[in-house]
Amino acid sequence: MEKVLIDKNIVVAGEFKPSAYDKLYFIKNEILEEEDFLEDSIFLPDNSIVSTENFNIDIKFNRIIISFKKKLNSEELKLDSFLSHLSATLFGFNFKWLLIVDDFLEFSKANFFFEQNKLNHFFPESESSYGYSISSTFENSKVRLRINPIELVAKDGTNTKEALEFNFNYHFWDNYKETIQQFEKFESHSNKILSAYE
Repeated sequence: MEKVLIDKNIVVAGEFKPSAYDKLYFIKNEILEEEDFLEDSIFLPDNSIVSTENFNIDIKFNRIIISFKKKLNSEELKLDSFLSHLSATLFGFNFKWLLIVDDFLEFSKANFFFEQNKLNHFFPESESSYGYSISSTFENSKVRLRINPIELVAKDGTNTKEALEFNFNYHFWDNYKETIQQFEKFESHSNKILSAYE
């Protein structure tokens, strides 16, 4: 069994002016230095994309997505000042994990199949893989978890492997500045849920 974190990000919804977030903005506000910007950074009137070794920031008129490339917290990435000055109408944290297991069909059935499901009539047990979807609350968020059976394909297109994709979405409406500082707490909560299947 192998567990892999393939994506984690912060999404901020609101009204933004992408052209205001140019290279000078990040340097002037001591968020980044000149050498931090990678070549695939783009600054256009309707979209600014900041690419660094540690994260990407994708800025459009109605939302900003900060995607982390490494296991570093927002303080280490010097994003606190950037995040704290954003005015959010809605925001969320997203974590996507892969759980790669042997005996995939058997594992997915053991964990997510139930006899009373009316869909069983349409999907033969011997050929089907199973997932799960659930929503609830955690802290000040609405949390949704979707567990999807997927097929991973190697770069050469020949080797495939089956896995379960765990998609965690924490959706918030208020307490932006306080909650944004707790990003690692929600990542830890997601990891704790996933660890139940290890």
